[in-house]
Order: sequence, then C-alpha cells, then structure tokens
Amino acid sequence: MRPKHFSLLIIVLSVFTIGGAAWLETDVFSAGVHQDRPPKAAPLPELKVPPKTDLEQMDYLERRLHLLSAPLPQRRQRANLSGLGYVPLTAADPGLSGGKTTAAAQSNYRLTLAFDGRAKRYCVIDDRLYAEGSVLPDGATIVKIESRRVLIAKERLQQWLDIAPLIDVRLPEES
Repeated sequence: MRPKHFSLLIIVLSVFTIGGAAWLETDVFSAGVHQDRPPKAAPLPELKVPPKTDLEQMDYLERRLHLLSAPLPQRRQRANLSGLGYVPLTAADPGLSGGKTTAAAQSNYRLTLAFDGRAKRYCVIDDRLYAEGSVLPDGATIVKIESRRVLIAKERLQQWLDIAPLIDVRLPEES
C-alpha cells in the first residue's frame, strides 16, 4: 500500500469505529440493558445462633474430642453427643434391624467395619476380616458388602447386618 492511501484507510477505519460504537449504544439503550447503578444486593439471611447452653456443650465436646477414640473401658463416663445432633438408637427402634428377618435367621454377629479394597470388598465381623463371598464359622455366606452394612445368607434366609457402634452412647435419663 502506498503512503498516500494511509490517510484514506485511517479515515475509513475511524468512521466504522464511530458508527459501530453509536449502533451499539443505541441497541443497548433500546434493549434496556444499560443501567445507571448496579442492582441491589440480596439481603443477608438471618443466622440463628444456638442457645448459650448448646454452645457451651459444643465447646466442651470439642475440647474432649480426642477422648472419643479411646476404648470404652478406659473411659470414666460415656460421651453425651446430643450437642452435635446425635440421637441414640435403641434395640426397640424399628429401623435398627435393617429389614425383616425371621427368628431362625437372626444371629449374634457384630459387624464393626466394612470397606472397599482395591480389588475386593472387605468387612470385619466378630473381630475377624472377611472378603465378599467368604463363609462364616456357622456356615453363613457373605453375599454383599456395602459401606454401612453386610448381607449374609444361610440356606435360604438372608439378613442385613448394620455396623455396630463402637461406643454405646445413650442420653442421660431425664429426671
């Protein structure tokens, strides 16, 4: 391009730039997108603070949290986890059994751990490690292992075993 055409090129580009800016401004104003001030912020939600007694109990539990890992015989008293929202289950609760079973299918197994290994699923029943498909001492077979329960079968009867709590926590009796 010759130097004498540079001025013409600059004039054409300037006209297109100014025309494009004017078109954009009129288009934005007609659509109502342009606003003089930013939109109002939504009001902050109200945060409910627990009562002072709950806060004190939560603070107490937080300071003694390391004691929850100690086995029960080494502890002087049972932990009260009600401040953290824990509601203890009793044997009379209908959801504790994990399903319908007959008296012949019920056993005294204690499931304490269930987890996925790299290739298999494992569980700890009565302080012994078993893999999925293993046979228990009384002849029952471990059919399925999930994260919180294990399905065992003996003959034609099946039963879900839920993980037993390591620490039996009960609320103090109201007097």
